[in-house]
Amino acid sequence: MDKVYDIVIIGAGITGALGATVLSKLGYQVLLLEKGRHPRFALGESATPLTTHYFEKFAHDYGIPELDALSNYDKMKSFTDLNCGPKELFYYLPHKLDVVPDKMLLRQQEVVVRTRSIDLQYDRAQLDQYLTELAVQYGAEYIDQITVNGVHFKPDRVQINACHEGVERNFQAKFIIDSSGHQSVLARQLDLRVSEQDLDTPLRSRCIFSHFKGVRDLEAVLSDGTNFNPLLPVHRRRATQHHVFDGGWYWFIPFDNGVTSVGLSLDVDLHPFNDMSGEKEFWAITDRLPVVRDLLSDAESQMPFIKTGRLQFSTERMAGARWALMPAAAFGIDAWQSTGMTLSFMALDRLVWTLDNLVFRFNKFSPDSFEAYQSQLSAEFYHLSRFIHGIYKSFKHKELFGMFCLLPFLGIERFVIDGGLSRPWDPNAVLMSFGNSHWKECFYRLYNHILAMNNKDELTEMDIAKARRMILEEMAHYNSRSYGCPSMKNIYLVRDNEIERAVSQAMSV
Repeated sequence: MDKVYDIVIIGAGITGALGATVLSKLGYQVLLLEKGRHPRFALGESATPLTTHYFEKFAHDYGIPELDALSNYDKMKSFTDLNCGPKELFYYLPHKLDVVPDKMLLRQQEVVVRTRSIDLQYDRAQLDQYLTELAVQYGAEYIDQITVNGVHFKPDRVQINACHEGVERNFQAKFIIDSSGHQSVLARQLDLRVSEQDLDTPLRSRCIFSHFKGVRDLEAVLSDGTNFNPLLPVHRRRATQHHVFDGGWYWFIPFDNGVTSVGLSLDVDLHPFNDMSGEKEFWAITDRLPVVRDLLSDAESQMPFIKTGRLQFSTERMAGARWALMPAAAFGIDAWQSTGMTLSFMALDRLVWTLDNLVFRFNKFSPDSFEAYQSQLSAEFYHLSRFIHGIYKSFKHKELFGMFCLLPFLGIERFVIDGGLSRPWDPNAVLMSFGNSHWKECFYRLYNHILAMNNKDELTEMDIAKARRMILEEMAHYNSRSYGCPSMKNIYLVRDNEIERAVSQAMSV
C-alpha cells in the first residue's frame, strides 16, 4: 500500500514552506509539493511587526532557532546570507496628480509610524527557497516541478493525483493544505470560488509592478537645502514608502543589494481596466506625479512589468473535512500595508494549533473542527477589504487620509495588548480588533464618514474635526500612541512598552 502522509501541502511559498517546517518539527509526516522551482519571484516583500513576531513565536514555541534569525534585520544580517533590507518606518506621503508640489509643504504632510523593532524587507525569491530547504532539514519531503491534477476525498484520507516530469504520481494523506495562491488547486477542484458579481466587498483595485535598480533617494529628491524633517531620527530609506494620490498609491520597498520593489496600485473606480501594457500605463501615471517621477528618473526595470486584473476574490469556504486553504488561496484583498503577509502568518498559527490540538489528537477531521478558522478568515476578508476600500476613498483629502491610515496601528496594538496573539482558537481573535464589537462600531462610523467626504471636493473644518474626534475620543481605548493628535505632527515614534509586554507575554504562553 502507498505511504500515507499525515499532511500534504501544495505550494512552497513562504506560508507553505513555513507550515511544512513547523509541522515536521511537531513530528508529522509532511509532503511539500511545488509547481515551480526555487528561486522564483514572489510578492509579499515587506514585513510588519506581526510578521516578525510570528517568526519569533514559531522559533520559540516549536524549537526552530533558524526562524528567529528571520525576525529582525540585525539578526538576519548576522546569521544568514539572505538579501533583505531594514524597515523601521511605515511612511506615507500624499501627492496630487499634475501638480508640482511645494517641497516644504509636502514634507509637512508626511505621516510616519515607527515599528516596534527593526523589521525587514524580504527578498522573497531567496527567503522562500531558504524556508523550503529548512522544511526538508526538519524532515519534510519535497518535490518541485510537479503539477497537482486532482484531489479526491475518501472517508479516511485524501488522494492526490499529480504529474512529475511526465510521470503520473499518486499520493495519500490524512489532510491537505492548499497554499498555492490565486490559482488554488482546491478552489478549482471543489468549485469554491465566489463569482465576481457575488463578491461581498466594495473594494475594486488592481496593480502594476516591477523591480528597479537606480531608484533615487527620497530625501535627496525632496531636499531644498533644509532639513527634510528634523523630528525623525531614522532615514527614510529604512522604510516602506507609500506614495498616495486620489485614485491609487505606489509602494517603494528597498533592498540592500540596490534593488527596489516598486508597485502602482489603482482604484478601479477611477482607473478602469484597459488594454494598455503594464509598462506604458505605469509610466503614463508616474509622469503625472513629479516626486515619484523624480525618484524613478534614473531607474531601470530588472524584470518585465506585471499588470494584474482585479485583486479581490474569495471562496465560499476556507476549510472542510480533511482540507484547508491558506489565505492567499482563500481570498485576495490588496497589497496595502502588507496585509496578506500578516494574515498568512496568523492563519498558519491558527491552523497548526487546530491540527495539533484538535484534529490529529482526537482524530476529528470533520468540518466543525475548523469553524473558528473559517469564522476568523471570513471576518478578516469582510472587514479588512472595507478598511482598504476606505483607504482608497480617503486619498482625495490628505487630512482624512492622515487619520484613517492610522487605524491598523490602533486596532492591531489593542489586539496585541488584549492577548489576541495568544488565542488562535478564538473566533473573536480577528486581526485589527474586528472581533471586538465596540471597535467595529467605531470603525464603521469613521469609515462611513470617509465615504461621505469622498463626494465633496473641499472639506470644512467641521468635517476634519469630526474624524479627529472619532480617533481621539471614540477610539481612545485603542489609541496607545496619541494617534491623530495635532501635537504629534503626524510623526509617531515612541515604542509602547505595553505592546512590548503583551508580545512577550504571548511568546511565553
